[in-house]
Amino acid sequence: MTTILDVLVPVALFVLLALPSLVGHARERAVDRQLRRPRRAGDARPQAGLQRPVLVPDLRPGPPAPCAPSR
Repeated sequence: MTTILDVLVPVALFVLLALPSLVGHARERAVDRQLRRPRRAGDARPQAGLQRPVLVPDLRPGPPAPCAPSR
């Protein structure tokens, strides 16, 4: 009985430590397949939101930034 436990305990610990990594790897492969599918279909349209940068207003406290003089 102790021999079985001597083998099963390290195997169980290894599985408990490796399982999250293996699940994450499987999800990454699924995402890669989903991203690869449109490329193979010849869908060359650019993704929405990747064409130009998003401008974010400066919300930091303090005096406003100086403006350029008007002409």
